[in-house]
Amino acid sequence: LNWSINPLALLLAQVSANIQTNIEQQTITGQASYSLISGMLTANDIHTELKAKALQKLINLPFGELSGNINADIKQLSFDGQKIQQLDGVLRWNKAKFSLAETVSLGNIQIILNSDDEHNIIATLSNKGGQLKLEGNVKLQPNNNYQLDMKFTPDKKASGNIKQSLSLFAKRQSNGSYRLKQSGNLRNL
Repeated sequence: LNWSINPLALLLAQVSANIQTNIEQQTITGQASYSLISGMLTANDIHTELKAKALQKLINLPFGELSGNINADIKQLSFDGQKIQQLDGVLRWNKAKFSLAETVSLGNIQIILNSDDEHNIIATLSNKGGQLKLEGNVKLQPNNNYQLDMKFTPDKKASGNIKQSLSLFAKRQSNGSYRLKQSGNLRNL
C-alpha cells in the first residue's frame, strides 16, 4: 500500500490521500477522502485492471471458471458508514468467458454502475460479441433487496447445451431469447 496525504484538505476538515495498492498482484489506484464533519467516505477515480481468474478467487466463486480481463473505472463512490450514497462507474470484462461443463464466450461485457436519489444501486449490463447477447439491469436497494431483469439471446454458434442450461434458470421467450426476472434479498441467497 502506497499513499500520500493531501495537506490542503485538512483546511476543509477532510483527510484525503492518493492511494495505490495491490490485490492478487493487480494494482488499484485512486483517491480517497474522509470528512471529519459528515463522516462521509468518498473514493474518486478508482481504477484497476485484473484477470477474471483473480476476481474469481477474491469473490470465492463456488463453481465454474472465469477468464478474460476486467477493467474497473469508478468515477465516484460515496459511503456514509451505513449505505452507499453515490456511485458512478463502469466495469468492463473483455474477452469474457465462463466455463462450467462447457465454455461460453460472452464477448466484451460492460456494466454501467449508478445510484439514484433513493440510494439504490443500478447496474446496467450489456455485451458485444460472444455466443450469448446479454441485456439487463439489477437494482440493489439499501436494505439489500434486489430486482434482476436479464435477457440472454443465444447466437447461431451457441450449442444445444448452452440453450438447455439457460432453460434451467430463465424462461424461453417466443423470439428465442431467455428471460430471467427475479427479486429478493441478498441475505437470503
